[in-house]
Amino acid sequence: MIDVAKAAAMMITNEGIAEDYQLKRREITNAPLPQVVAPTTAGTGSEATRVSVLTNPHEGVKRSISHPLMTPDVVILDPNLTVSLPLNLTTLTGMDAFSHAIESAVSRNANAYTRAVALAAIAELVDGLPRCQQDANDLDARRRCLMGACLAGLAMQAGMGASHSLAPAVCVGGSVSHSVAVAGLLPHSIRLNEQLAPGTYDEVRRAMRCDDPAARIEELCANGGVDTRLSSYGFQATDWPRIREIMNRYASHRQTNPVEVTDEYAEWLYVAAVGSKNSKE
Repeated sequence: MIDVAKAAAMMITNEGIAEDYQLKRREITNAPLPQVVAPTTAGTGSEATRVSVLTNPHEGVKRSISHPLMTPDVVILDPNLTVSLPLNLTTLTGMDAFSHAIESAVSRNANAYTRAVALAAIAELVDGLPRCQQDANDLDARRRCLMGACLAGLAMQAGMGASHSLAPAVCVGGSVSHSVAVAGLLPHSIRLNEQLAPGTYDEVRRAMRCDDPAARIEELCANGGVDTRLSSYGFQATDWPRIREIMNRYASHRQTNPVEVTDEYAEWLYVAAVGSKNSKE
């Protein structure tokens, strides 16, 4: 809902409709209303970004409105606001934050600052999320997840990776949430990137304190009751031509993935995610 609030704050001071700015028919000329935000999930990191991502059912796309002035003025990270999240949603929103942090850390546009912030976000999340899964009322764990999500929001300004190239098409094509899409896509994008560019995730491994980041992500999903198989949400490998057509309306993050996200790469990633299995199955 922070994304909606950011867009609303901008629309109050600028003419036209949100779609005009989403599709680049207008440019933001006036500063939005001042914004004080308090996230109730540790996921999107929207409280730290200049971006508002909105679904446009009229155009059949999910696109952002972006401007430096849309970054919130004040952010309140209160773990008490997240304790009511059930295990499933705690895990799914955590996967959103993990995807931002991991992909920012290895982005081709990453610099020393964004990489350091992304790795710090990973360290917070890898400690906080398992503890939240074990005890929903662990406020320190909740705080660490909120901090991780916020840091990941700062880091992702340098661009993300393949799960974010394909996730919007999966969301639009199958009516699933962004977090469900990235939970299915992220582990396989890590494996494919590492196969094509060995050593890409060396720093991520150290931050996650594990040898296999993809398997650790799948393990956390399984512990949180999240099924990472996109087939469980109605997707089939034969849906690829339709998903590809939607994906090619975006072209987002394709050049900032550690290797270029070609259509061939994206097809492999989609098919792998459709058939993926949680590590505990």
